[in-house]
Amino acid sequence: MPKLLFLTFYKKIPLSFRNRVHFLFHRINSNRFLLALLNFRHYLTCRKLRSYEFVKLRVGESGKFHGWISTNYQVSCRNFLDVTKPLVGVKNLEFIIADNVLEHLSLTKGRAMLANLYDSMLPGATLRLSTPNLRELANKYANSDFGALEQLKIDLQQHSVSFEHLPDLLRVQFTSFGHEKGYLYDFETLQAILQQLGFRNVRQFATSHSEISLLVDVENRKSPSDSWAQLCIEAEK
Repeated sequence: MPKLLFLTFYKKIPLSFRNRVHFLFHRINSNRFLLALLNFRHYLTCRKLRSYEFVKLRVGESGKFHGWISTNYQVSCRNFLDVTKPLVGVKNLEFIIADNVLEHLSLTKGRAMLANLYDSMLPGATLRLSTPNLRELANKYANSDFGALEQLKIDLQQHSVSFEHLPDLLRVQFTSFGHEKGYLYDFETLQAILQQLGFRNVRQFATSHSEISLLVDVENRKSPSDSWAQLCIEAEK
């Protein structure tokens, strides 16, 4: 009940103020100096993961999900984990979800993340990735799809990003949300990288869809534009 009351009160606060608070909190949560000081927690989380027989892991997630262990690379999180570093001694991951994590990492660090997760997975384990769909975004731009532009504008209005012209379909994805530090993918590129690392049966799915019941409806983003703007991939070890 207290949480519900807080959320009700919070939603009544002007959006501009909420965005400012969120921005400041994010700056603290992602402070490089503080993250470096807390790096020892990475090994504590690895030890925790090793204590289980099988692990269902969520990467880049601070919320609680029944049956899953959520980990994040933030100052304020329950389980601190830097997936660009080896998961020391962890070999028991059976399912992994990385929802909009990969695009925040450079190509080199993204490869390191995928390699480290692969090394920590059980044979037959499944990884599910969600990240912006570069090819579909580019197609919407090339086809002058103003409907897609308006849809993204509506779906992302709470983030105070500007959508005025068709090039914003691409500009926002490359320059907002911290993506300027990372790398954006199409299916073919990400499939090739995964296969080079040893993953097999690499498949693309629509947002919230999967042939594995445990992986249905796991994405946090469920706006209308996410049906085409998000690239969801599953791969097995």
